[in-house]
Amino acid sequence: MLTPVDLGLPSKFSRFRPGQLEAAIRVAHSKKKYFLLQGPVGCGKSLLAATAQKIMGVPFTYLCSSRQLQTQITGDFPYAVEL
Repeated sequence: MLTPVDLGLPSKFSRFRPGQLEAAIRVAHSKKKYFLLQGPVGCGKSLLAATAQKIMGVPFTYLCSSRQLQTQITGDFPYAVEL
């Protein structure tokens, strides 16, 4: 089974949670330009977005509502830039 590391994502992500990879693939193969991803805390929204971005091979903009989450994302994904 495909893992986050197989896609070049950070090694701290050793596996996908149920539904994450499938959702990322749906995003990656959609013709839509924008997506709104809503889910509970800890469900893996950041990894899902990063996975879709890797599959698509295009830059992504990820918006979040708190400084704490910005810090978490830039810590988890070293290639991410906080603006």
